[in-house]
Amino acid sequence: MPGQDQHLLVTGNPVDGLQFIGPFQHPEDANFYAEMFLNKDEWWVAKLEAPVELPAEIQEEENRL
Repeated sequence: MPGQDQHLLVTGNPVDGLQFIGPFQHPEDANFYAEMFLNKDEWWVAKLEAPVELPAEIQEEENRL
């Protein structure tokens, strides 16, 4: 959804693996979902960010591959 923030729930840990659930339109929705449906001790709400535009020279290099 362009122009709207989206959020994800993140559970797990780097050793055993992370799980990403979402997207949610509002952080409150993600919190509600986690409180109602996750049987995990720890979870975090993270804002989903769009990737940055790659510099032109990197895009050209990828196009040659």
